[in-house]
Amino acid sequence: MRQQRLKEPASQTRPLEEVEREQQALEAKLQQLLNDFRTKKTQLEQAQNLAQKAQADLGQEIAQEKAKQEQLEAIEKELKERIEEGKVLNEQEQEA
Repeated sequence: MRQQRLKEPASQTRPLEEVEREQQALEAKLQQLLNDFRTKKTQLEQAQNLAQKAQADLGQEIAQEKAKQEQLEAIEKELKERIEEGKVLNEQEQEA
């Protein structure tokens, strides 16, 4: 049939039913592509939401760790000051 169609003159028209079948097949293919696109779009949106949540969680975790680090640095500074005070007191006691 395909070879027959190739041999037919270009001016000859195809039967309406054949054209309608092809159109329906193309519309079905288009609908499937649209459905696939919507599915992929939904998956992408979900992935973006997860990425944003992970980024927010990471930002919060970084802030918490920074606060802990600042607290430890403050404790370290205070301990060093106390050690220095203790050395001074110790020296004063030895001199007395």
